[in-house]
Amino acid sequence: METLVVYEARAESALTEAAIAAIRAGDIDAALHFSRRSAAIFLDLARAAGVAGDLAAIVHVCISGDAAVPLLDAGLPVRVAATPDSAGLFAALESV
Repeated sequence: METLVVYEARAESALTEAAIAAIRAGDIDAALHFSRRSAAIFLDLARAAGVAGDLAAIVHVCISGDAAVPLLDAGLPVRVAATPDSAGLFAALESV
């Protein structure tokens, strides 16, 4: 047997200046979250950038209840997809 890595998600070390500016300006209506890990990383990066308080103005659309946990724990507005797939995620986004 041979093991081959075909997908790897690497965390960014910081939000971009453009993302920080958009969050501060209230230019983002919704954010998509595909996993608990990526949602937690996003929160950590927002805290480090000093924009965590601005995240409440964004509706956080999550692919599953598990992905929503860090955001719910932070008291943010969350919508969870009815089905844990891209179709469910985008259907939830349409309701924003």
